[in-house]
Amino acid sequence: MTVAGSGEPPARPRRPWQFWLRLTLGLGFLAIILARVDLSALTIRWTQRASIGVALAILLLASAQALSAWRWKVLIGADAPPWRYLYRLYLAGAFFSLFLPTSVGGDAVRAVAVTQAIPDTGRAVGSVLLDRIVGMLALVIYTLLGLAVLPGLMTSLGTRLQWKLPPWVLVLALLGLLLVALAAYRWRSRLGKLGTVLQGIWSSLQTLLRDPTRCAAALALGLVVQAVYIGVWYTLSSALALPVPGLALLIMVPIVSLSAMAPVTFSGIGIREGVWVLLLGQFGIVAADALGFSLLYFACWIVVAGFGGVLFAVKGTRLADDRPPVALTNEAGSGPS
Repeated sequence: MTVAGSGEPPARPRRPWQFWLRLTLGLGFLAIILARVDLSALTIRWTQRASIGVALAILLLASAQALSAWRWKVLIGADAPPWRYLYRLYLAGAFFSLFLPTSVGGDAVRAVAVTQAIPDTGRAVGSVLLDRIVGMLALVIYTLLGLAVLPGLMTSLGTRLQWKLPPWVLVLALLGLLLVALAAYRWRSRLGKLGTVLQGIWSSLQTLLRDPTRCAAALALGLVVQAVYIGVWYTLSSALALPVPGLALLIMVPIVSLSAMAPVTFSGIGIREGVWVLLLGQFGIVAADALGFSLLYFACWIVVAGFGGVLFAVKGTRLADDRPPVALTNEAGSGPS
């Protein structure tokens, strides 16, 4: 993949079998779920309330990307590129995550593109990974908060999983592990560069830890970003009149998010839907409604990511377009001619 305007040499083309394997796994998950779901039990109806909820969800998703770009800027430090440039990279990453392995693919696009502003490759990659780590830390914090508020929810879920997980889940999990092993084998030649990247990551982490104010700001933004994502799911559940307890989303959204991050299918398709079917079943929500709930979120995400694709097509990842204009000043001691 060549990132437009990045100045990087073209990468080796991805092998077609990887694309088709991930696509097959994702569609396979979804097909199995659909085969086991009674679609005639669907109670979701498209109403004006649902339309408003979807529009609000799209705006919240776009806002979450904007806040994430701000968090990334804080993590990079004083010499970070303009926020609007990082926002554009975040949206472009969202677009590529539709075709690459979940958010990991979008992170790779951002890491390559931001080297225009951060020539140190290790530091550029480190900023992206730190950004991801802060986001995951926020997920863990919300999960712990949810467990403190609803301690019995995970026990109920564990009992449900014991009875509901069919044997094909194990087969697909093994296929996923095989895919990861094959990817690691293919990228073995690149392990020699890992030391340089890890050194840059460690250097970025040390610099961040020496600035408690910046650490706190990044974590606070991470918590706000995840709160917005939880708000998206709550907005959609309310718009569809699904009886999803708001506090339970503190636990369920992190579980779904972490599950969908597994680099097995494109954009977590199939995995996210299966997890929601299992989670919402304990609240009496039929599988057809849980499936529709999850796919509607994905549709909203496609709208936001599609906007990122349009921006990428128009501007690529060029930094110059987003630099602040330089103020014109008169020559020393001279007036206007």
